[in-house]
Amino acid sequence: MNIKNLKIAIEVLGTIRENQLEMNMFITSIDGCNSVACVIGHCMLSDRFDFNFSTKKESMNQAINFSENIFDVDYASLEFQYMFSGSWTYYDNSINGAIKRIEKVINGFEPKLGDLPWS
Repeated sequence: MNIKNLKIAIEVLGTIRENQLEMNMFITSIDGCNSVACVIGHCMLSDRFDFNFSTKKESMNQAINFSENIFDVDYASLEFQYMFSGSWTYYDNSINGAIKRIEKVINGFEPKLGDLPWS
């Protein structure tokens, strides 16, 4: 797990407005400061990471590759699902909630199935 990059993700979340976070949508628009995306989508759109993203084509595969390479967290892992699952839209779609979930994992929390939003 790349804690440094997860902390940068938290910083990126601190730069967006609440209505720009949508955990169940990778990216709904690429419109600079009006972009709406999930945590990974906003990280891919930011200039904080060395990643060139200019199109939604094959975006889900790009998101998985980006998150696994930049955050060093396996897409199928409980940690990934706890921090980034689109299902959070229905339970806690807030920036503060997203930040708290990432911070919790950074601080050593090991999620179990019962901690995931759909369980």
